[in-house]
Amino acid sequence: MRRGTFSKIVLSAAMVLSAVLVSQEVVGDTGCTRYVVEEVCDAAGITSVDVSPDRTRLYARVNYGPDDGGFRVFDLTTGNCDVIADYHVPGVPWDGWVSWDHQHLWMTRYYGGYVSALNLVESDPSNLVFDCELDIGSWTSGLAFDSLRKHLYVGENCPGTGAIGSIVKIDTSRTTCGDDCEVAGCVDLDGEPGYCIQVGFGDQYVFATNRNPGIEAFYKIRTSDMQIVGGPVLLPGIGNAGFSLSPDGSTAYVPDAAANQIRVIDTVSMTEVEQWDLPFSPRAFWVSPDGTHALVLTLEPLIRVFDMSERAVYQYISVQELGVAPFRARNLPHWDCESHTVYVPMLGELDSPVEYRGGVVVLKEANCPADLNCDGIGDACENESPVILCNEAAVIWSPNHELIDVSSAFSAYDPDDDALTLSFRVFSDEPEVPETGDGTGRHAPDFKDEVPDAERETGRGLLVRSERRGGEDGRLYIVVITADDGNGGVTTEVCIAAVCPHDQDQQSLDDVMAQAEAARNLVQDAVDSSGALPPPGLYEHGLSEPLGPKQ
Repeated sequence: MRRGTFSKIVLSAAMVLSAVLVSQEVVGDTGCTRYVVEEVCDAAGITSVDVSPDRTRLYARVNYGPDDGGFRVFDLTTGNCDVIADYHVPGVPWDGWVSWDHQHLWMTRYYGGYVSALNLVESDPSNLVFDCELDIGSWTSGLAFDSLRKHLYVGENCPGTGAIGSIVKIDTSRTTCGDDCEVAGCVDLDGEPGYCIQVGFGDQYVFATNRNPGIEAFYKIRTSDMQIVGGPVLLPGIGNAGFSLSPDGSTAYVPDAAANQIRVIDTVSMTEVEQWDLPFSPRAFWVSPDGTHALVLTLEPLIRVFDMSERAVYQYISVQELGVAPFRARNLPHWDCESHTVYVPMLGELDSPVEYRGGVVVLKEANCPADLNCDGIGDACENESPVILCNEAAVIWSPNHELIDVSSAFSAYDPDDDALTLSFRVFSDEPEVPETGDGTGRHAPDFKDEVPDAERETGRGLLVRSERRGGEDGRLYIVVITADDGNGGVTTEVCIAAVCPHDQDQQSLDDVMAQAEAARNLVQDAVDSSGALPPPGLYEHGLSEPLGPKQ
């Protein structure tokens, strides 16, 4: 991905020629075969796919006939896309995801505005058992789970507001629905939300588009309070686009079929930073888990494999002879890195003179799965290291010696959704137990690690003591964070955790923040060079025996 000021990217003549040849049916002759089609799971009118956590079942939302929709369940253990069950669901379901424990299939139902949880243990095709029937609007569209599949984000109407066009947050930890018992929040958009919704930045934000002609826009919504953050980025003309995020969530790629472009958005600053001109009309642009390539769908019976660094197609997968076509393909595929498989949903070309059925195209990585152009570098499904982001440092006041949670100063998540084990070392410009006559030192330790992670389900957070020496210019806390995914991926980051200024004057805050940035740089240099910690002038905290009652 490229970042910077807004610019238009024009593909080279060689790239344009390569793509133009596709329209002349010269397909798949680019020197690298990344994927091969393993099979097609027959599912007419498909709009979404999901795979069970144990990778034994594929759930595909399908059309059985006029106003007759539901979910077809395939057995993935046989290698033949054997159909296990067909669930005909009233209200035409639109999207569906399997719960984290494989007990429920959460779905949106387009007519009636229901979000429902189908009990997969007790249901059979002739007797559907719903543990939740939550009426939250007059219609529903797309949905997305967070990484733990504990919260669901739905394109809906905000209950009780009368607003048309919202993203609703639902707590799925309970499956017995009462009066709005599971609605955890919602936010209004300026128009109906699109079918594609995604959660990123370690579940901190949900991203969505609206699809009202002429006022289409891209939104970033903070999940903690369901408030729009920055932007939105206006993208008139994109229609109902199937966008995707980079693995770290910092970039969004929105296809603009009318302009033959990919609109590139910096999701941190919420600005459009680039436009990539293409010689075809992208309807869906799906970035791989490692960010090296993307799958691109148009109205043609082709799947294009797109090199993100070269910005060129390097493999064409024809699906015409399979009888499927990617018409209205907006929802995301399912990338199963354990089995090196991608499940691509294709609704079918309904308006073509040729009758294409819908289905799930199952792609397997071929003989050169590890590299972009068969150069032996990289692997889309190798283990990815955890990501640690430094957020805004906490400003703690007053200096009352209490332990304060400053976990908001950082975020950590794993691109592969591996459970992370976190460890911390905290340093300050003031010693933890100094020999002073003031209140400093009467309470210790000044740092405690009670952050929930893979080994601790609950905790008070990253705790530092709200105190500073009264006769000096404030205290700072620098934290060295290490995240281990248990599969060989280890990441270390240095962040400013918190500052406690001398007083509440702005100059005092500015002074201690400047000192904190200088201290962070010292610690970063020591970490980068494997030098001794703490560096001169700083003291490690969290080493003292408990002193005082404030523990």
